[in-house]
Amino acid sequence: MLDANHQLHARLKLAEQKIATQAEEIRTQESNAKTDALTGLANRRLFDSELATDILSSLAAGEACSLIIFDIDHFKKFNDAHGHLAGDEVLRTVAGAVANIIRKPYLAARYGGEEFAAILPNTSAQQARAIADRIRFAIQETSVSFEGKVLSVTASIGVAEAIAEEQPRDLVRRADEAVYAAKASGRNCCYWHDGRQTLAVASLAKEPAAKGSAAPACRVKTSIADIIAVQAASLPAASVVIDSIRDRLVSNNGPEGAISLLHIRPKQLFVLNSYDEQRSTELLSDLIATVVAATRRDADLIASLGDGEFLVALPGIGESAARIVSQRIRTAIASHLLATETGTTHLHVEVGVVEMDGSIELVEAIELAKYLSMPEELASKATKPMVLAGNP
Repeated sequence: MLDANHQLHARLKLAEQKIATQAEEIRTQESNAKTDALTGLANRRLFDSELATDILSSLAAGEACSLIIFDIDHFKKFNDAHGHLAGDEVLRTVAGAVANIIRKPYLAARYGGEEFAAILPNTSAQQARAIADRIRFAIQETSVSFEGKVLSVTASIGVAEAIAEEQPRDLVRRADEAVYAAKASGRNCCYWHDGRQTLAVASLAKEPAAKGSAAPACRVKTSIADIIAVQAASLPAASVVIDSIRDRLVSNNGPEGAISLLHIRPKQLFVLNSYDEQRSTELLSDLIATVVAATRRDADLIASLGDGEFLVALPGIGESAARIVSQRIRTAIASHLLATETGTTHLHVEVGVVEMDGSIELVEAIELAKYLSMPEELASKATKPMVLAGNP
């Protein structure tokens, strides 16, 4: 009886192992059927299925759904000059750069050949344009090492937002038209289709000096109004953001629950050519809102306080990392030339940074961030927050 029980137990264990192995093989086969073998991104089959599903579900829920398609510039030259292995390395490297930006619930896919795509559910055209420019800049800044050579890569990108009752193929067609417009304008830039025509997306990224044989970004003559993708007035009220911060402070514990606050204020407000002072302030506020929105993560919270001032909450980020974010915002905003009555100038902002470490209340932290963002001449006249009152 004991021998029989041992044999039965051994057979059951072997059967369980076979079932587990078969289940893992099935999961692997299913994954392989949806994954591009070269890049590791979703393949065309999964892309087509997800696009149809996301468009239907987003429109049914009254939400936006956007599509990004991009094409690697002059890809044939990589194959012709360096061989197909070099072309494969370019595709893998570009896919890696895209995967760092496009994460769930978004889907990045190899659309075919040297074309890639990203499905962005619950994302408007304004938001998608900012994401597309991040992708373009990330690819431009990526160097591909192959057999001792460094290859520079750029991409032409098209963006479109789904329209009510639009078929997936029509959304793809409009995004494709935007890609072709980007190529026609010199490549290494983004265009978007508004349902009637293709329009240029002005870059929010600071362009470095040209490197190697990289194609220069296409130059589109734009005014400050062309740069704007986010209206400051459309951002949540400060009270809404403050309530959200309070909720997170209650629910978050430990170092991963850190929250830092940024208070952003322009050093000076310029009066632009052809605009009155009030309109200029609105435009500059919208410019700052656009840049901040383009540099933030999905978890970050932004509120407009009026007159170009903003409150930004960075959940999960301590003070040192928050200071890096603040410097990125300063640099991105200062990269834009603004036209004034006396010529052109750059817009500069001050950013106050405070980490919510439990030692001060939320209202005090906000007041401290405001104080720290003041230029010296204003800070010297302002009343110090209570948390600073005892400091020399």
